[in-house]
Amino acid sequence: MRSQGQVRHKMKQVLFRHLQKKLRAAFRHRPDTCIHNQEVSGEGLQVFVCGCPENTRVLCDARVQASLDQALSCPWWKPVKGKDALKADFQALIQSSDRGLIATEYPDVAALLWFLDEDITDAFLGDAGEPNCSCEGEERHE
Repeated sequence: MRSQGQVRHKMKQVLFRHLQKKLRAAFRHRPDTCIHNQEVSGEGLQVFVCGCPENTRVLCDARVQASLDQALSCPWWKPVKGKDALKADFQALIQSSDRGLIATEYPDVAALLWFLDEDITDAFLGDAGEPNCSCEGEERHE
């Protein structure tokens, strides 16, 4: 059986990895991760277009391969949320103490919490927010 210290260390690693995965996904250049992506619907049709003022409402729908390709080099792409906001959302969820909600999103974290029989404190999240990259939109994470 593992010691509590080993499980605590594993918890820090798991939280760090989940946050990194969340940041990488949020900063991928895709139509659905761009702040300018807007839904347009009418008569049973639903599509997404670029709502950037500099652009002329070009089709920008994650369900269309051409839009996915276009988003990779789009000069107007901006993330929906910044790194700090994503980190705060992640920490709020983890610190919410709602084990059911945590288990839905992160079953491995819930299992470690069950073993430790305690809530997550800032000590677990201390290093979890420092990504290995600068994810403010300059780098692309495919």
